[in-house]
Amino acid sequence: MKPVVHLVHGFNVWEPRKTVGKLQPYFLAGAHPTNMVNYYWTGLYLARKKNPKIAERLAKVVGPNDTVVGHSNGCAIIKIALDKGMHCKRAIFIHPALDVDADFRRANVERIDVWYDKSDEPVKWAAMLSSIIPQSWLEARPWGAAGAYGLQNAFGSKVAIRNHNETALGFTGLGHSGIFRWDVLPLLGPKVVIEN
Repeated sequence: MKPVVHLVHGFNVWEPRKTVGKLQPYFLAGAHPTNMVNYYWTGLYLARKKNPKIAERLAKVVGPNDTVVGHSNGCAIIKIALDKGMHCKRAIFIHPALDVDADFRRANVERIDVWYDKSDEPVKWAAMLSSIIPQSWLEARPWGAAGAYGLQNAFGSKVAIRNHNETALGFTGLGHSGIFRWDVLPLLGPKVVIEN
């Protein structure tokens, strides 16, 4: 069976084809079938309730040779699924709402590519929010500012983490979802999906 690319959108999104779903044609061009994981719109509070359930659902459909792609809260969902034993070949995090020092020691994934830019304000707010919410909420919403600063391998995980700074690639001030803009995606989309 051919490896599948699973696309997981962020919260506060009605139509995932307008964000992470825009990457589908790039994966399909490389003959990679895709699966859109649509959990529909969810707000700040509902993310706490929905994230673990979506992560559980995701873990059931992802195979060991598959790739998972997340944007914002979608990356938090993928992180939860990895923590609960999901096994995949590669994860692509686009402006992840995760702590910059998120712990991937239990993650069964070979490589994580992280796309970030310091102009990503929503993840900075997510990091501030995470500092004041109860610990019990953090498991369901492990939010932080990795979408602005990239991921560090602070815990010595065996996972290969590759950070891609959009500013260093000549794209300044894209913010949280600018990578999906009509004028940017044709330039960055192929770089996001590339496997080497």
